[in-house]
Amino acid sequence: GRVDPGQAAWPPGGSPVLQLVPGAYVAGGGTLDPDSWHYYTTVSGTLTGSGLNAGGVIDLTQTAAAQVGGGANNTNTYFGIYTSFATNIVSQPTARTLNVTADAELFALTAVFPVLPFPSLTVPATTPTHPTLSEQGLVLQGDNLAWVELVGVDFDLLGQGDENDFLGGWFRVLDNNRIEVHPRPDTLPGSHNMLAYNPAIQTNVVPVDLVEPTVPVLVGETSIGAGGTLHLRMHHGTIIGPALCLMGLSNTLQPSVYPGYVDLDIGAAFTDFALDPTLYSFDPQTNQASIDYGPISSSLLGTTYYFQAMVLDIGRGSPPFDETNYRQVDFQ
Repeated sequence: GRVDPGQAAWPPGGSPVLQLVPGAYVAGGGTLDPDSWHYYTTVSGTLTGSGLNAGGVIDLTQTAAAQVGGGANNTNTYFGIYTSFATNIVSQPTARTLNVTADAELFALTAVFPVLPFPSLTVPATTPTHPTLSEQGLVLQGDNLAWVELVGVDFDLLGQGDENDFLGGWFRVLDNNRIEVHPRPDTLPGSHNMLAYNPAIQTNVVPVDLVEPTVPVLVGETSIGAGGTLHLRMHHGTIIGPALCLMGLSNTLQPSVYPGYVDLDIGAAFTDFALDPTLYSFDPQTNQASIDYGPISSSLLGTTYYFQAMVLDIGRGSPPFDETNYRQVDFQ
């Protein structure tokens, strides 16, 4: 079922599927041209389980045409393939039960790769630990890491980015022997496997334990533009039992103290302080509260605000409140 540019059925319905940032494509000023891609409209397959999934069989039925071309794999600029499938579990694995809740996606490369040294990660003698929500990243060490393009946290793929990509997770290459990984904030606590990919091959796996923070912490974007949404995520620390989150903001990074109640880093003795009247609840699995503000008005451009959250421990029943770190956000 191949369909080429210029044919009446090109592109097939629902195509192309564009999952890279808009600036990667010609229409956004980039180099990738979906008008050169061709498609296959008849693709099927079967997944047969091995290892922990032994005994499982899943039939695949195509839900998106397979797109083929430069950057078509939705992962990088190499020549590749992308398509997606609906799943039908024909038989469950012997040792576990699968519950597939979304389409299966296939990302494939067909490029001729440059000769790159094989990357590897150093497995520490003791399993590393890292908070599920943190401003700091986890530094993994190894060899030949300069060409790493993706980092996997189990089956979750993280791209290169910065703090403004915190919601989807991100990483950066520090040098040829170190990468800094920031898992998605909603990754559940527990043991996870991390590995890295360069354009040709993947590394070995490093086990990492993600643990919940021991003190309240606030993370979010550091800059936001007009029309965007500011996403803030807050963890309450070690509180056991019901709790709620309060959010305060200020233009001033000077403390506000109410003895016996709250000790904030912002607000200039409450003379430049606003309290969001909403009480935010915590997700029972991640113990994180989600606070989103947007769309951002253009009237805020050129300003800086400082955000700081407070924890209302319902089980304790009385102040003082526990405070997070402050988060600086530039509106630009």
